[in-house]
Amino acid sequence: MQIEWFTSVDGVMQRFSELRGQAQVAQETAYREKKMRGWCPSCQRETNMHLVETPDGGWTNLREALFCECGLNSRMRMIMSAVEKYPPSGRFLMFERVTPLFGRMQERYPFVEGCEYFGDDVAPGEIRQAHGIDVRHENMLNLSYSDRTFRYVFHGDVLEHVPDMHVALRECHRVLEPGGTLLFTCPVFNFRKHNVRAVVENGKLRHILEPAYHGNPMDPNGALVFAEPGLELLDDLRRAGFAVAELGLAFNPDQGILRDGNPYDDYNMWPIIFKAMRAN
Repeated sequence: MQIEWFTSVDGVMQRFSELRGQAQVAQETAYREKKMRGWCPSCQRETNMHLVETPDGGWTNLREALFCECGLNSRMRMIMSAVEKYPPSGRFLMFERVTPLFGRMQERYPFVEGCEYFGDDVAPGEIRQAHGIDVRHENMLNLSYSDRTFRYVFHGDVLEHVPDMHVALRECHRVLEPGGTLLFTCPVFNFRKHNVRAVVENGKLRHILEPAYHGNPMDPNGALVFAEPGLELLDDLRRAGFAVAELGLAFNPDQGILRDGNPYDDYNMWPIIFKAMRAN
């Protein structure tokens, strides 16, 4: 999969405009056919990808609901492709442990370490049981790891669920070695600025907008959305101390990597992944 990398918001917005027609045709085809044939980076071959539609008949998110036979959805396949292009060496941490993506990543990179978030009342670094396995608890706002521990850090759709994404990015920077790489995804919308939905003030949760939740393998009630990130994440990464910050556009219908198909254009997300590097 070819990923187009951008260092400026203006550059990626221009590319969105150029690809809009092609993207619209691809998502209409996916909804109509309910399947696609394409290359899967996990299976390492061309496979069938099937659309698992929303049970209530509403809008189906193509980012999450277009599954390969191996069990990975579009977002996870995009992540696998990106990691293959920038393969980890040294210690590798994923803020993910109980998903199919971690299992596939562990097959490829046996040295990967995983963690999950169990709640504010759990001590950082504590081991808990989840889904029948031992899982390390970590809070991205206060990691238990020492400075400069990892060569490679990944988190997938976590940042929108932490009360302060700026602190979280600084923590990721802190635990990376000099020259280390941070790779991550989050549901980035087509607006430039973050849309804040909830905040924690003086230890208390305050909702700014109606509460919204995303699916969470650790909690059947879902995970609260604190913010809907915008493209200003590029600047946030630089403010967090990263020497290099890039936004990767991974749109590729031949691999079933499409826009999410949201009927509201501002929320029709492109397949995006961020890459940042700590200075040597």
